[in-house]
Amino acid sequence: MIDIVERPENISEYWFHKYYRVLVIELDGSEKIVNVDVYRKGWIFDNYKETCLSNGKYCLLNYVIEDVERLKTLLGELCTKVKKIGIMGVKVGEKVETINVKYFVIGDLRYDEIKELFYKSWELIKSNLPQESSLP
Repeated sequence: MIDIVERPENISEYWFHKYYRVLVIELDGSEKIVNVDVYRKGWIFDNYKETCLSNGKYCLLNYVIEDVERLKTLLGELCTKVKKIGIMGVKVGEKVETINVKYFVIGDLRYDEIKELFYKSWELIKSNLPQESSLP
């Protein structure tokens, strides 16, 4: 069976290591969101926002980095294009996972910069990319 995915013209999709997707969503003007799929058991961030449903049973976790100096330290030259980073997690009962990193970007990105953001995402969540042999 073949899955057919409709892709609007303002969204580009990149795949790394067969299983990890990066979406580049073009917004108005030169603004973009680079959405990186990641996975890590647990949540390592403090001072985050938690939004819950069902009396706290299901929660979204959101950690934001906007400080220019911190962005410069984390991203080097890419900090001139990245205005903010959002790291997302989910909590269901006692189980917590880190699942996504979003970069809010101004300007164009080359493929090598998108690839760099993909790998920086794994560094940000302090996790190693799973080995190919351990993936389904």
